[in-house]
Amino acid sequence: MAIYMSLGLTKFNIIKQILIEALLVGIVALSISAIASIPVSKIAVNYIVDNQVQQMEEQQIMQQGQVSGYDENAGQSVKGTEVKITPSIYGTSFATILILEVLTVNVAGILIMKKKPKEILSEMS
Repeated sequence: MAIYMSLGLTKFNIIKQILIEALLVGIVALSISAIASIPVSKIAVNYIVDNQVQQMEEQQIMQQGQVSGYDENAGQSVKGTEVKITPSIYGTSFATILILEVLTVNVAGILIMKKKPKEILSEMS
């Protein structure tokens, strides 16, 4: 930033450039996460359901010899799971990323904009 400022760029243009770069990275990250979210969610849900079914079967095996607490007809079955990610979830995610990026760039920019280029360069060495 100090180099940009010493080259004559205004502080506003530097912050604007950093914000645009952050937004582009955010859009790429959101796109990748949108593509990967459904398969990853399905894997996670299947793992959780399989784990619960396994625990239930182990509990039934442990309770078979007991006089009370075991009911042969009290079984649960999972027929299937469905993962849905709605447009509102994508919208909320995009808005959250946008707000966080604007806040972080502006907070960092405020701290840097208070300083002069010489002060920034002297702190780097």
